[in-house]
Order: sequence, then structure tokens, then C-alpha cells
Amino acid sequence: LTFQTTPDHILFPSDLVKEERLDICNSNKAVVGKFKDEAEGVVIKEFVGLRSKMYSILLANEKQKSTAAGVKKCVRDRELTHSLYRRVLMGSSSMIVPDN
Repeated sequence: LTFQTTPDHILFPSDLVKEERLDICNSNKAVVGKFKDEAEGVVIKEFVGLRSKMYSILLANEKQKSTAAGVKKCVRDRELTHSLYRRVLMGSSSMIVPDN
């Protein structure tokens, strides 16, 4: 895993294990405006962004990561799938999640 094409002033790979970070410095840790590797080194296969703080990432290992600000974690994990995010983005579906 190399980050030679990504400058240190843009990315801070905080989720990578220490051995994979190699020579990347810690100067970008917790700095506002810096990007963090959301996929922890795994290739992102598909990204669906519906709005700020509401997106789903499908990884190459077929795992998904979804965020939905203001939605309880148990509801997000049970109801919100990557395919639902895709259907909502394409306009063929909408969903109202009950708050219980």
C-alpha cells in the first residue's frame, strides 16, 4: 500500500494499521479540512451520497458503510442498505423511517 500519489497535506490515513502507514507523518491528525480514509485501505467500489452526512459506501470486499445523521444506529443498521440508497438516488424509491 503506497500513498505516493496522494500528498501528505491532503490525506491522513488514521484508520490504517501502523505498519501500513509507513512514513506518513502524524502532522495531519485531527486537522480540520483534511480527508480521512473512510475505507481503511479497501478499494471503494461505489459511493452514493444523498445529502450532507447521509451516504453509503460499497467496498470491494462487498461490505458496506452507511451514515445517516439523525437516524438511530439500530434503525440505520436494520433498514438502510446500499441498494436502498441507490434506489432513492435514482428516484425510484423513497422511505420514511419510523422513530421507534
